[in-house]
Amino acid sequence: MTNHVDARADRLRGPSNKQDQALATRDQRLSQAVEEYLRSFEEVRPIDLDELLANYSDVADELKSCIDTLDFMRNVAPQLAEESDSKRRQPETTIQPLANLGDFRIIREIGRGGMGIVYEAEQLSLGRRMALKVLPLAATLSVQQLERFKNEARLAASLKHPHIVSVHSVGVERGVHYYAMELIEGCSLAQAIVELSGIGNQLRTPPAEVSDTAETSPVAALSTARTNNPQDYYRQVAKLIADAADALDYAHNRGIVHRDIKPGNLLLDHDGIVSVTDFGLARLEADAGVTMTGDMLGTLRYMSPEQAAGKPGLVDYRTDIHALGATLYELLTMRPAFEGNDRAKLLRHIAEETPPGLRQIDPRIPQDLDTITAKALEKEPADRYQSAGDLAADLRAFVDDRPITARPPSLAQRMARWSRRHTGVAWSLAASVLVMSVLATWQVTKQVFEQRAVTAAVESSLLQASDAISANQVALARSAVERAELQLGETWDASDPLRERIDVLNRELARYEAFDKKYQRARWGRTRAIELAKEALAVYQVEETVDWQAPLREANLPEDFIRRVNENVYELLVMCANESILWSKHSDSNEMKLTKISESNSLLSKAEGLRPPTKGYYWVLATCSQRMGDLTEGSVRKHHDAEALRLRALADQTPPQNAADLLYIATDRIWGCADGSSGTVEREPFRWAFKDLDDRFAYFRQMLRVESDYYNALFFIGYYLDGAKRWEAAVEAWNGCLVHHPDDFVAQHNRGIALAKIGRFEESLIDLRHSEAAARQKMEEETDRIDAKTRCVYVLLDVAEVLLDAGQPAEAQTRVRQANSICDSLPDAASDGQDAYDRKQLARTIGKLERRISSQLEQRQTSPESDAMDAENSVKERDNQPPTPPEASR
Repeated sequence: MTNHVDARADRLRGPSNKQDQALATRDQRLSQAVEEYLRSFEEVRPIDLDELLANYSDVADELKSCIDTLDFMRNVAPQLAEESDSKRRQPETTIQPLANLGDFRIIREIGRGGMGIVYEAEQLSLGRRMALKVLPLAATLSVQQLERFKNEARLAASLKHPHIVSVHSVGVERGVHYYAMELIEGCSLAQAIVELSGIGNQLRTPPAEVSDTAETSPVAALSTARTNNPQDYYRQVAKLIADAADALDYAHNRGIVHRDIKPGNLLLDHDGIVSVTDFGLARLEADAGVTMTGDMLGTLRYMSPEQAAGKPGLVDYRTDIHALGATLYELLTMRPAFEGNDRAKLLRHIAEETPPGLRQIDPRIPQDLDTITAKALEKEPADRYQSAGDLAADLRAFVDDRPITARPPSLAQRMARWSRRHTGVAWSLAASVLVMSVLATWQVTKQVFEQRAVTAAVESSLLQASDAISANQVALARSAVERAELQLGETWDASDPLRERIDVLNRELARYEAFDKKYQRARWGRTRAIELAKEALAVYQVEETVDWQAPLREANLPEDFIRRVNENVYELLVMCANESILWSKHSDSNEMKLTKISESNSLLSKAEGLRPPTKGYYWVLATCSQRMGDLTEGSVRKHHDAEALRLRALADQTPPQNAADLLYIATDRIWGCADGSSGTVEREPFRWAFKDLDDRFAYFRQMLRVESDYYNALFFIGYYLDGAKRWEAAVEAWNGCLVHHPDDFVAQHNRGIALAKIGRFEESLIDLRHSEAAARQKMEEETDRIDAKTRCVYVLLDVAEVLLDAGQPAEAQTRVRQANSICDSLPDAASDGQDAYDRKQLARTIGKLERRISSQLEQRQTSPESDAMDAENSVKERDNQPPTPPEASR
C-alpha cells in the first residue's frame, strides 16, 4: 500500500536544505508582490504593472500568473454577489451565465472551502453540467503545490467507481487552475446533518464545505425514517457508510489514501446514493496552512489520532476508516465524536480521549452498530478494521441481520489501551499490578474471542470466494481467498482446517484459470483447436484418470462451479471425438480406421454423464456407428446403420446448446457423411457435400443465430462459397472474416485464391505473398512441428498455381522447388494417418504443377498465344477439382 506523506508535517519541519530555503524566499517575495498589488485596489490608486513586474523580476512569471487569477476572481465575484441578491429579490426562472473559464461557462457558486471554490458550470463543447473546482490565489503561490494538485487530480480521474465522484479534466486558464468533475445534484452529508438535527444552519462547529444553496430533497427519506422508524434510519445510515467504505476500499487497493474523509466530502444525490469526492486532494488542502477558521476545525475533528498527534509515518488507509467512523458516529447521534472550539484541545481529545458510546447518547441505537462504530474509532490503527472492505462487510451484515465480526473490547483490552494512552500513570506499580492481574485472568477468554473473531472473518471471506466462484468471477474469488489468507495470518498451523480450505481453494482456482484459458482458445480458435483442447483436458487429467472429478468434490467447491467445469470438459471431449472420427475417413488401413473410431468412442464415453446429451454428441456418436458399418458386412452393418439413423434422428430432435453443436454436423456433411433424411445411410463420394448449398448455409446461419461472433461459422461460409464456385461472394465472405481476425493468414490466403478465380491476379498475389510470408514465419518459429512445415508447403503450392494461372511459370517454378526442398526435410511419415495423407496429397499436387510448369515454359518458347490458352485451360481444370479441406478441419 502506497502512503501519501503528510504535507502538514512537511510544513512544520520547514526548509531542510539550501534548495528548500531558496524556495521559501521566493514564496516570501511573491507574497509581498501580491500584497502590494492588492493594496492598490484597497486604496483605489493606480498601479504600474510593468514597474511592479520589474521590481520583482525574480518571480515575474509566477506574479503574472497570480495577477491573472486575481483579475478573474475580481470579475466573477461581483457577478456572484449580484446574482445572489437577485435570487433573494425574486424567484429565478432562468440560469444566467457569469463568466467563462476555458471550455466552461460558470453558472453559480455551490460551495467553498480551504481547497477552493466549487462552481456549477456548463461545458460548452459537450453541453453538459459539471462541477468546477477553482483554486484560490493561496494555492497558486507554490509551483510544487500546483504540481501536486495536478498530479492528485489526475490520480482521482483514474478512479472509476459508482460511489466516487468522477474527475473528467484538469486545466489552467488565465492563470486560474481548476479541475472539472461530475456534478452531483443533491447535498453533502454535512448539509444532511444540519437538516436532520433540526437546528438549521446553526451548528456547534460547522462541518466543512456546506453550501447554502445545496438542495435538501435527498434528506427527506432519512428525516422521515429518523422520526417515524429509528431502526430503519439506522439501517439506511449503515448502508450509506457501507457504500462509502466500498469506494474507499477500491481506492485503498490502488494505493490511494483520501486523508480528508468528512461529511462535507460525502455527497448524497436525489436517489439517496452516496459518492466520495475530493479524492486524493487532502494533502494539498493541508498544505494551505492551519488556521483557526470554522472550516479548518470542521476538518480537524475528523482527523485520526495519528494525524492529531503529528505522526505522519503512521498515516495510512486506516486513517480513512477512522474518519468514516467519525462520520457514522455523527450521523447516528447528530453530534460530533470530538467537539471543541480550541484547536489544541480538540487535537488532544482526538489523540487521547474516547468519545461516549453511542448507546450512552441514545439507547435506541443497536448494540452491533455501537460495536462497529467503536471499532472504526479505535485509537490504535491496529485495533481498527484492517480494511474499508471489512467495515463495509460488517455494516451490511448489520443491515441484513447477520452476525458481525467485530466484538466489544474485553476488560483486559480496554485497560491495556488505556495504559498505552496514559503511560505515566499506567507504568506506576499499582496500575501495573492491576493490569497484569486482569490480563492473566482474562487471557484464556481473550484468546477464545480472538480466535472466534478470526474464524468468523475468514469464514466470511471464504463464503464470498464461494459466491464469486459460483458466479464465474474468478478474479473476485481469488481476491477473497487472498483476503482470507491475510486474516488468518502466519501463526495458524498448516494442518488447521481453515488453512487447508484456503490451500485447496488456491489450488483449484489456479487449475481452473489454466483450464479456462486453454478452453476458450480451443473453442474459439480455428487453428490448433484440438491441440489446445487436449492441453485443457490434461489440466484435470480427464483422459488419464477414471475419476478426475474427485478433487473437485473433495474441495467442497460450489455445485454451480463443478457443473460449469463438467459442461466445458464435455464440450472439449465431443470436439476431440469429432476430430478423431472425421480423420478416420482419411486413413488408408482398416486398422487405423478402427483406432480412430475407438478413440472417438472412448472420448464420448468420458463425456457421457457430465451433462444431458447434446445435439453434437448424438451426431458424432452416430458418425462413429456409421464408420463401424463401413468396416463390416451383412447383419452387423445393418445394425450399425440402424443405430446411426436412430442417433441422427435424436440429433435432429435436440436443440443446439451452442454453435459447436451445429459445426459438428456441418463439417461432417462437408466430407459427405451420412444423411438420415432418406431413411438410409448414404455413402456418396466427396462431391456430394456441395449438392445442396442452401442446406449447408442454413447450418452456418443457425450457428450465427446461436452465437453471433462464432468465427468457425464465418470461416466455413467463405469455404462453402469457394466450394460452390461463387467467387465474388466468397471474396466478400473472406473480407468479413478478416474484419474479425485481421491476422488470420489462412483467411487471407483463401481470399487470394478466390480473387485469382475471378481474374484479379494482382490483388490475389498481394494476399498470397502475405500468407506465404506468414506461413514461412510460423515454420521458422515452430521448427519442431511437422504440421507447420506441411502448411507452408500447401501455401507455396497454392501460390505457384496462381502464378501459373497468371502466366508466370518461372516464379511458379521457384515456389515448387522451395516446396520440394521443405518436403525433403520432413522425417519419414508413418504408413497411415494424417502425415501419410498429407504426403500423398502433396506429391500429387507437386507432380501436377511440375507438368504444367514444363508445358508452359515449352509453349512460351514457341507460341505466347498457346501459353495464354494453357492458362485458361488450367483455370478450368482447377475449377473442377474439389477444394482442399480447410486447416480448421485438417
